[in-house]
Amino acid sequence: MEKSPALEKIKRAQSEITKQIIEDMRRGGASWIKNWVTHPPFNPVSATCYSGRNFLILQAACLARGYDDPRWVTFNQARAQGWRIRAGARSVPIEKWREVWERRGPDGAWARIAAPKSPDERRRLDADPGIRCTLQLCGHHNLFNAADVDGMEPLGEVARGWRGLDHLIGLSPVEIEERYQDRAFYSPAFDSILIPHRSQFRSEAAVVSVLAHELTHATVTPGRLARPINLDRRSREYAREELVAELGSVFILSEMGYRGSEIDFSDDVLKERMMDSAAYLASWSRALENPEREVLLAATAASRASEYICHPERRDLLHERAVRQKKAPLDLDTLKRGLAERRSQEQARSRGIGR
Repeated sequence: MEKSPALEKIKRAQSEITKQIIEDMRRGGASWIKNWVTHPPFNPVSATCYSGRNFLILQAACLARGYDDPRWVTFNQARAQGWRIRAGARSVPIEKWREVWERRGPDGAWARIAAPKSPDERRRLDADPGIRCTLQLCGHHNLFNAADVDGMEPLGEVARGWRGLDHLIGLSPVEIEERYQDRAFYSPAFDSILIPHRSQFRSEAAVVSVLAHELTHATVTPGRLARPINLDRRSREYAREELVAELGSVFILSEMGYRGSEIDFSDDVLKERMMDSAAYLASWSRALENPEREVLLAATAASRASEYICHPERRDLLHERAVRQKKAPLDLDTLKRGLAERRSQEQARSRGIGR
């Protein structure tokens, strides 16, 4: 069977971003996010803000080609607006997804049904346990950066929509405790987060980067996004969850209006975390059979976690979909038992996920 050129183009783009992220992680440890926390790429014509894997694909292109403009458009959009794509400009392919709605019949088989046509109908279908919605990769869009488009207005000052630490704490679905110590972790047993006191950091961006990582972990539970987790730091599940949390912090920081350049990685309270992260992220790929595939899967999970944290109004829907798609959740009792076994070995780290 002949391979689809569109699919091959997407696979090449995916391969490029995953290799770049893996290399950045191995070389920079926790500071790898510095080049990836940025204004989310967006389409000024459709008002689409790109997230998840498409966020990473477009940011990778910006890093590789030196773009500093977050605006992206298709060829047809540019033409309709009276703009002109410069000769020799190269497009960047992003993934095109569609929703597939299905109803389970009496025999247990799933059959395709029409997609909802209104928000009320969508809520009704989402609430029906006999109906499911999955996302299907159906093609790609070719986007051009505004730097390669003549006729567009200069970017000017981009509204950052900046929201600070207290705003993020207010969004948290779990209790957050600031304490004068040097560890940050999410505790599944107590469903809470412990971080160093904000006064120990040199910049608010540094505090938010640590908290965003732990908040991503907090979405792992069965009552939220139900990701599989294993508290053994040597396990593949633990490595996967750390990768999700790293990417989740990128998405949360970017959505909140921060920039990677604002995170002071010389901050004393971050040094130990950075050393631990450098060693961990340099070795996590060896714990996984297919690192490139893991980055793509983690980007999808991290995007959902970021949406869950930053948009409380969508939490019920995101939880229902996670459970319906059977993300292999573990119950809280299992997490508590695993945690209890480690308490005798590590005191601070034994109670949580994180560094």
